[in-house]
Amino acid sequence: MIALCFFVTTNRLHQEQLWMEQINKFKNKINIYVHWKKSTVTKPSEFIKKYALPTTEIVNTSYFNMVPAYLSTLRYAMLSDDNNQYFFLLTESCIPVKSFDVILNTLRQLPKNSSIMRWSHANWNVDMHRRANLRLLPEKYHLRNDPWFMLSREHAMHVFEFRTKLYETYRLICQGDIANESFFAIALCTSPKISNDIINETCNAADWSRMTSPTSPYVFHSPLSENDKRFINMCKYDPYVFFIRKVDNEDELREELTRLLYKN
Repeated sequence: MIALCFFVTTNRLHQEQLWMEQINKFKNKINIYVHWKKSTVTKPSEFIKKYALPTTEIVNTSYFNMVPAYLSTLRYAMLSDDNNQYFFLLTESCIPVKSFDVILNTLRQLPKNSSIMRWSHANWNVDMHRRANLRLLPEKYHLRNDPWFMLSREHAMHVFEFRTKLYETYRLICQGDIANESFFAIALCTSPKISNDIINETCNAADWSRMTSPTSPYVFHSPLSENDKRFINMCKYDPYVFFIRKVDNEDELREELTRLLYKN
């Protein structure tokens, strides 16, 4: 089983119908968990209501503070079904760039217990930025990771073991900004054995070459341009890219994406 763990702030996924169409074909192999923010403006969609975590598992989130929400959702997904073996962290603006039969087949061919997460040494000046409080940590912890990735069950368990054994380090990391883009690399990749089991690739791709805002990658919208289609097709045929973001919520875009991605 795979667990799709969504982190939603708008009370619906941007392309909810597309998701439902793709998930329903393999619903006996997919579990869904939604960590969401209750809005006073709009009611949650049926999808959100069906898959929302219990209110006891919802924690406060912001762009700068996501790690507790990640861990609460991972913990709930792990405990709710022992068959969940792979955990994808997703946003409301993601879509699958491949059909789930392709995704599931790729996972079956991965080495046992593999995760997919792009990570590296921190690419910013740790002495000048508050990101994850790296300046206050030993140099071996000066790491970064993509914010949206896939963890195997074994690696998810190791993350919780790290939090328990080094709780003060965990707290210090989370007191810094954007800790979700360092914590998981620190928890996993400082162990040589585990880092060797992590496929250092992007499984949730975004086009940062055409940024929509200073903190946001390009947002795909209708009609898709030739540059859009070129990027999407590149991701479709990359063996490790399973999802792309960010996509708009237009119905016309859903139709274009369905033709481009899922029709032979």
